[in-house]
Amino acid sequence: MKENLKQFYTYLEKMERLQNASSIINFDLMTVCPKNGYEYESETQNMLSTMIYDISKDDKYIELLCELNKEKDKLDIYQNRLIEKNFREYNNFKNVSSELYSEQLKSYSDSYSLWIEAREKNDYSIFAPALKKNVEITKKVLSLRPEFNGNYYDTLIDNFEEGFDKKDYDAFFYELKKHLIPLIKKVYSSPKKIRTDFLFRKVSISKQEEFSKYLMSLIGFDNDCGMLSTSVHPFTSTLARYDTRITTHYYEDNFISNMYSIIHEGGHAIFGQNEPQEIYDNHLQNSMTMAMHESVSRFYENRLGRSKEFIHFIYPKIMELFSEELGDVSEEELYLGINAVMKQPLRTEADELSYCLHIIIRYELEKEFVDTDNFDFSSLEKRWNSLYKEYLDIEPKNSVEGILQDVHWTDTYGYFPTYAIGNAYNAMYLEKMKKEIPVSELLKKGDFLTIKDWMKEHVFKKASLLPPKDWIRDIAGEDLNPKYFIEYLEEKYKEIYDL
Repeated sequence: MKENLKQFYTYLEKMERLQNASSIINFDLMTVCPKNGYEYESETQNMLSTMIYDISKDDKYIELLCELNKEKDKLDIYQNRLIEKNFREYNNFKNVSSELYSEQLKSYSDSYSLWIEAREKNDYSIFAPALKKNVEITKKVLSLRPEFNGNYYDTLIDNFEEGFDKKDYDAFFYELKKHLIPLIKKVYSSPKKIRTDFLFRKVSISKQEEFSKYLMSLIGFDNDCGMLSTSVHPFTSTLARYDTRITTHYYEDNFISNMYSIIHEGGHAIFGQNEPQEIYDNHLQNSMTMAMHESVSRFYENRLGRSKEFIHFIYPKIMELFSEELGDVSEEELYLGINAVMKQPLRTEADELSYCLHIIIRYELEKEFVDTDNFDFSSLEKRWNSLYKEYLDIEPKNSVEGILQDVHWTDTYGYFPTYAIGNAYNAMYLEKMKKEIPVSELLKKGDFLTIKDWMKEHVFKKASLLPPKDWIRDIAGEDLNPKYFIEYLEEKYKEIYDL
């Protein structure tokens, strides 16, 4: 068995090297690649991805994996999880040919180009056929799984959050809607007016860049193992053990957007930079689920970054850097302003209270267009706008601030719910953290190191080892429970709006 494991690790090492090259190209495509170079680089990336896929189809690789799977109970916890994870992936894709896999990759990369064009022309109809094609080919690939039960969206949910299905998510989102829709209506009706004019004052990109570096260092981002770039849609990419990169998008008239993009993506990066070495030694890196990852990024962005204590700590720095632009803004006004509930059509710019309703809209739409045969994608924008009006009393002015705002649907379906699940996860583990370390006092002093150390031990350490239901139970001592997140929002916004 030791020899089989050694040979199997050799295959994984080769696949990881190819994936590293593919990820570097992908980062280039999303950040600095010139328009006319996009097609060639995309083809190169697809070629590398196909090479990785072909290795996973190699007879010897499959033989080793199947033999190890038979004896996985004799392996240590890292090796056991590795074989379990890889066998699951093998089983999911063993009936998918290289040709179909390449076709799927090309469909996704083509749709990204069309999404960019659709945004430039503010015209959803340009992207709609590509979205339809993507969903069709995604369903075709899913249908080839040996254990496929006919439910496409359940399968996609399980892809991103192993062990969960629509029944779990429906119950979770039911609780959120039951509490958050009435709360947001009360907020809309509140006579209290919160000052927000300063949020949209022009702040130079150069000043925002300096502030970005300060924030990254403050929260614990390791600049020797990462870097910052810009992209249309901010994202994080862990390319290798010591290479985790983040991006942001600067707006001169919305400096808060960059501030929280940096903290959010920085949270993702801190997770990637602080997985245990044993995880990398056993090729398990980045095996955590999307909701686990989002729980950390949104923990840093919202539970820490939008807290009174954090604003208290960074207020002097903001006055130092932005005295000309924000010199007339008090600490209290800054805290209230960045937490103000506004009828914001863009998910990434939404406040904490309305954010989950943005996610619920996407969840309900994904269920419809994935599980409905012959879905009319030309009507999707109308449905989008209808739900925004119903849940948030928002009417998007155009496609860019409506259905074309997110990059996700160029290649990903079933991801959006993980943002909301992540909010619930971090509310649960913050309850435990508060019992063990003085979180509020640490934030007042800007001590993110102690918080990061707690996260490394309790949140990061087993994230790539355990399925999500086991992981959150191991941390919090109970199953996924939305009540802590709901209680937090109710307490916070009732105080802010004097409800």
